[in-house]
Amino acid sequence: MGFFQKIKGFLVSDKNPPLTRRDEQGFVTMSNGSAAGEERVFSQNRFYIEEGILKLEEGKCPYCGYELENPPSRKRNCPSCKNDMYVRTLPYVDEAKKVRVLVTEEKAEKIDIAWAKIAGTYEELIKDKKRFEEMKQQLFNAWGTVPSDSDVNWHLMMNNRIEHYNNQQWGLYRNTTLRMAEHL
Repeated sequence: MGFFQKIKGFLVSDKNPPLTRRDEQGFVTMSNGSAAGEERVFSQNRFYIEEGILKLEEGKCPYCGYELENPPSRKRNCPSCKNDMYVRTLPYVDEAKKVRVLVTEEKAEKIDIAWAKIAGTYEELIKDKKRFEEMKQQLFNAWGTVPSDSDVNWHLMMNNRIEHYNNQQWGLYRNTTLRMAEHL
């Protein structure tokens, strides 16, 4: 038996864990050596090893580790350190592997980007972030002070509303007007 056959036999044997490869979206393809045995899953371990991500059931603040009475179901401030804690679901392919976590703001952003890549809306997300930053800079230049995120979002909705009016897109105009009313 040659050198490469020994290596192949070692890698494909049942005693060893499956071979894995990661693609650009964070998916891991697991293979047991046969084409029929491939399974595409999202690598949740990539998120678990990072600081600032805790399982929701643990009920601890991801910043300071403060024990919460009840795990939150949405964004909350920590009673101890007053930082925002976000509730997110880690990206998954199989519904059975769904994991909800309590995360910091930075980690919530990373998880949102991972979901956008999976859903195919990553370019749209980046475009929206760019528009937000451009509007923030325009308002800063006009006002001489840093605008709040609420002000930036309001002006973005105003611009969208004007654009929908000019294009006679009345359904989108109505939806934007309703979002503006909810924003108040």
